[in-house]
Amino acid sequence: MKNTKNSKSKLLMFLEHKLFDRFIISAIMINTIALALETNIPLSDSFGKEFFIVNLLFSGIFLTEITVKLFVYRKKFFKDGWNNFDLIVVIATTLPGAQSITALRSLRVLRLLRLTSQFESLRRVVEQIIKAIPGVFSTIALFLLVYVIGAIMSTLMFQDISPVYFGSLSKSTFSLFQIMTLEAWSSNIARPLIELSPFASPFFILFIIATNFILINFFVAVFIDATNSINTNEQNHKILSLEKKLDVLISMQEHNNKIEK
Repeated sequence: MKNTKNSKSKLLMFLEHKLFDRFIISAIMINTIALALETNIPLSDSFGKEFFIVNLLFSGIFLTEITVKLFVYRKKFFKDGWNNFDLIVVIATTLPGAQSITALRSLRVLRLLRLTSQFESLRRVVEQIIKAIPGVFSTIALFLLVYVIGAIMSTLMFQDISPVYFGSLSKSTFSLFQIMTLEAWSSNIARPLIELSPFASPFFILFIIATNFILINFFVAVFIDATNSINTNEQNHKILSLEKKLDVLISMQEHNNKIEK
């Protein structure tokens, strides 16, 4: 029992050491560079076996890291959301047969996402985004509602005259997304339809104003406001905790003064 506790304490010190974090970050970065080089066809053809061995090496490193953390932290491991995130990424990128299946091989690039769990600044950004989601949920729901209404209306109005872009609900959804991003929407989609249908011009103008100029900007404004309110609440919580600590220290000092008298 003592040997097990000693080994766990040593492993815990090893896992929480800064050098270990730097080693994992370096491994992620080097593995990402190797994956980027592997996309080069001449290099991949010439050094295919080497790339395979390098990926196996990094897979072993990341799998060993997660295994050791599970052994040391046990149930506490799953209480940290970032540990769960790392576990999912490692499992997804080290599945049996992942090296021979192209779709699974592409999942290896997800290892780069583990950098978000290694850097505190990145963790803070991601955590603030997640915390702000409930505050902007109503805006997202309104945006999706307007988008779905636009997709159904455009399909009903234009499916006969433009089946390529509006022949089905899925095609209309993609076409409206292109229109919303203002990417070649005028010459490819809008102008040919305007010549064929009198409803095309007002529909596209209203849709772009509603989605691109109003809802998206409103979504950004609400998201920024939610993020600022989260920061304000965190600062207020820190101030309150500091005030409580000061009150305790002052009361202790007053008690000591009374005893001395």
